[in-house]
Amino acid sequence: MILPAIKAEAAHLRTPDAIEREEGDRSKRAELEARRLRVIDMFEAGVISRDEMLRRIRAAALALAALDTRAQMVAVPQIDWDWRQPR
Repeated sequence: MILPAIKAEAAHLRTPDAIEREEGDRSKRAELEARRLRVIDMFEAGVISRDEMLRRIRAAALALAALDTRAQMVAVPQIDWDWRQPR
């Protein structure tokens, strides 16, 4: 059986006590980054003024900062070799 070898190898694993985890904000973050790039493109094309560009970029930066504050610290569990999957 290979389980004893797996347990021995896993005993060398050093996991952190906790990790930081984002709460499903990847798509929102990508949307805000894309918006920021579109605002810069509009400014370069002469569609909006410098002040308007700065206002919009600032708004996107604030929204990104708000996403960062939603990250959570999550405990990393130890391996439980006695755990059985419910049937």
